[in-house]
Amino acid sequence: MPEPNRRVALELLRLGAKLRARMGAMPTAATSFTDSNSNAWLLGVTFDQGVRAEDAWDAPYLLKQRLGHLNMRRIAKTPLSKLRSAIKGGRTGPRSSIDPPGGMTSSGS
Repeated sequence: MPEPNRRVALELLRLGAKLRARMGAMPTAATSFTDSNSNAWLLGVTFDQGVRAEDAWDAPYLLKQRLGHLNMRRIAKTPLSKLRSAIKGGRTGPRSSIDPPGGMTSSGS
């Protein structure tokens, strides 16, 4: 492999390892949830704009914990004030053991 290509390949491998390490820090329940629920995955992709990846991919799981469900029809019928509360960190459904400070993400976004 020519030297410039080798450097690029090594840098991509380094970046991949760094991203895997970050993703490994996600709670197992959140990872399993986004892997098995297409709505959670779609929300994770949507949230993954301008925030830390860990926060974006944890958000659907946290939202489900706070609302007590992640049913899009029910979410569409939920009063906006209740959705805002769930996103900011309030519980609107069954009690959850997850309650990061600052809202849906640890960065407070």
